[in-house]
Amino acid sequence: MRTNNPEKDVIEVAARVMAESFMDYPLNKAVFDGIPSAMEIMLESSASILQGMLRNGTMHLLDDYPLGVVLGYESAKLRPMQEAIHKLRTNLRMVRRIPKEHRKTLIRNFKTYSKVMDFKWPKRHLKTDYYYIKVVALDQSLRGSGAFRRLISPILEEYGSRGMPVALETHDERVESIYSHFGFQTVEVVEAEGIQIKQYCMVRWPDA
Repeated sequence: MRTNNPEKDVIEVAARVMAESFMDYPLNKAVFDGIPSAMEIMLESSASILQGMLRNGTMHLLDDYPLGVVLGYESAKLRPMQEAIHKLRTNLRMVRRIPKEHRKTLIRNFKTYSKVMDFKWPKRHLKTDYYYIKVVALDQSLRGSGAFRRLISPILEEYGSRGMPVALETHDERVESIYSHFGFQTVEVVEAEGIQIKQYCMVRWPDA
């Protein structure tokens, strides 16, 4: 429902799109395995991420409406301490919404799969400023319509013209293949013994 608060409207719609998009994401499915309230948690977590990115990062919308959204930031503008505090607050809110009987399950799952969550990898591969894509989410009704290309192409064109690499990671092998069609190269794969899920670290160089 539309309100007289445009920012709230954007966050509400975009949070739903993000939550629905990422419920089938391999890493999230593994972390939330056995948690009945997963969708509710994802909605709240998505809204929190959006609020933080509105303040500190950049939000790109598909056709100026949040049925498609890209969240990211330029590495030079990242404030590590502020980002860490926001992540901590988001995680604490998420844990509090989980019934006590399921908290141990979530913590155990998170501890297990944190072995394939490496967010420091860009420092090992990028020595210049870059644009980091944190989230790409597209409403399910738009999949296969060419909307993904329309959503991400302006970002790639903008930062490519500025001579900046674009970095992202995914835990979905199918998504890795999609991004490769847009000029991204996998520069590192994060793996852990006994875990089937892998993290694919990808970079699109300016001359792609």
